[in-house]
Amino acid sequence: MSIQDKIKTSTWSRADALKVKFDDPTTTQPEVGYEFPVMDDDLFIWDTMPLRKLNGDIVSVNGWSIIFTLTADRKPEEFTFEDGQYDIASDWEDRHGRARMCYWYAKDSKSWIFGGRVMKEGVSPTTREWAGTPILLNDEGDIELYYTCVTPGATMAKVKGHVETTEDEVKLVGFNEVKELFSA
Repeated sequence: MSIQDKIKTSTWSRADALKVKFDDPTTTQPEVGYEFPVMDDDLFIWDTMPLRKLNGDIVSVNGWSIIFTLTADRKPEEFTFEDGQYDIASDWEDRHGRARMCYWYAKDSKSWIFGGRVMKEGVSPTTREWAGTPILLNDEGDIELYYTCVTPGATMAKVKGHVETTEDEVKLVGFNEVKELFSA
């Protein structure tokens, strides 16, 4: 298996962080225009987490970039105004109750292919899977995914699996036994 560092992340010091001021007009989030490409019209996708090594470096596996996302199916049939128009804002607000950890892969880090859910239905001990961190453990492709199980409280958990690649696709296998670590 070929593991390659993708990006060298910058190190922020305390001095760097102290330079950021809330009232500085140059301290803003980027504006995202309406023409920004959507990865999938049937899904809400947020909280994107790239596969990393334990030291924090983002990696590729056999040339594939892999990202994990919180994902929820869009439900236009359930969120409709009286006039029949889709209430996307209400659907977006409701997405947290059906959030699932999914993965995507790409050779060019742009043309993402949906790989599906990381864990099969019923593996996670709760109905909500919230953000976490995927860690590549070794050159054999073993991964630990740390994430938050929610309902009704929050529990940090981990699930182990493995990445398999071919020239055409990436598969995540295993990820079938969740270990609860601690609760809030």
